[in-house]
Amino acid sequence: LIHDEANTVVANLGDYGIAAAELTDLQGKIDDYEAIVASPRNAITDRSTATAELENLFNKGDDVLNNKLDKLLNQFTQSNPEFTTQYASSRKILDMGGSSTGLKGKITDSGTGDRIVKATVEIPELETNRKSNNDGMYHFKKVRPGTYSISAGAKGYKSKEIAEVQMEEGRTNELDIALDRIIELPKGELQQLETPE
Repeated sequence: LIHDEANTVVANLGDYGIAAAELTDLQGKIDDYEAIVASPRNAITDRSTATAELENLFNKGDDVLNNKLDKLLNQFTQSNPEFTTQYASSRKILDMGGSSTGLKGKITDSGTGDRIVKATVEIPELETNRKSNNDGMYHFKKVRPGTYSISAGAKGYKSKEIAEVQMEEGRTNELDIALDRIIELPKGELQQLETPE
């Protein structure tokens, strides 16, 4: 608004030390500001449009696979059966249905069944770990499907490792772990156990 009003009387502003170049510079800064302010909204709109376009693109991709590539494959079934078998295996599309693969469970004391707070649960192959919460629960929200070793430990408890835990794709897998308490003997009793008779 100020720029527009000043631009109509730019010839008279010289007496006040304002030149046309300064108005041009001001307009450039106004344009830059408007571009920055509009950017987040434009980004949201662009993402929304791109997301809406995904379904259309997936449908086109399915059409190419179903109506072109799959039909072309028929010519190789007799001459190269190994190729057609590999293609068919690779061609399977897994629909995750929006669910991710995860792991959750509770950490308890094996003797009392009490839940253990701040136990560390680790998946060494993925170099990731979680602490159990105040209810003794832990949760890995996203884990690649596969077979892993899971280890758990807590202060005052023996560490435990469970080998070959299967993470089934597209679901939250559950694994409860019971830890054994470390029994600490008084020093006198420990010496009696170690002293030969």
